[in-house]
Amino acid sequence: MRRRLVTLGAVCGVVLSLGLAALAGPPKPANVAGTWQLVLAGMQSRTETLVLTENGTKIKGTLGRDAKGGVPITGTVDGNKVAFGLTIGKPGGPTMSQKFAGTVSGDAMSGSLEILNKGFTGLRSFMNRDLHVPWTAKRQK
Repeated sequence: MRRRLVTLGAVCGVVLSLGLAALAGPPKPANVAGTWQLVLAGMQSRTETLVLTENGTKIKGTLGRDAKGGVPITGTVDGNKVAFGLTIGKPGGPTMSQKFAGTVSGDAMSGSLEILNKGFTGLRSFMNRDLHVPWTAKRQK
């Protein structure tokens, strides 16, 4: 009898834990709003300014040399995972897409940049290749 009560208690505890986890829902997205200093690593290391606004899981902003301008970017944040990107070029012509994916930890982010070049011809045809570049970012206070 005592053994059954212990087993029943354990089963009830597991069911209660699963129920509470289901009520909590999905994890809250990380806060990525603000101005970030983004560093691209590699042979041509460079620093960019990333300015982000956040609306739920959607993010948008700019990426450029300073906070006053830059190229528009859009993306998402899901828990501590962040993804954003941009495409430069004209429809029907050569394009360059940059896709950033990474993780957020407080005032720091890091991940990989995938650069996709398409449609270049002539002397620039060497650019028709995909590149992967590591990146880090720190939120500016």
